[in-house]
Amino acid sequence: TQNGRALHYAVEPMKADKEVCLAAVTQTGEALKYAAEPMKADEEVRRAAGLKDEHGEERLYNNFWRDPA
Repeated sequence: TQNGRALHYAVEPMKADKEVCLAAVTQTGEALKYAAEPMKADEEVRRAAGLKDEHGEERLYNNFWRDPA
């Protein structure tokens, strides 16, 4: 099996690839923090990571998946 956290070590083009990001966040939503910025904002990727519900509404989580400021 693959580990979604491997996205952390991926090259930048892979971090921006939607299929790669979907596979990673499906394994673990935590992988979203390693994705390229456009993927972090992508609704389908966010839903796969568990940040959006089936109606497209943002789920209220702590800032675990957000990069520290």
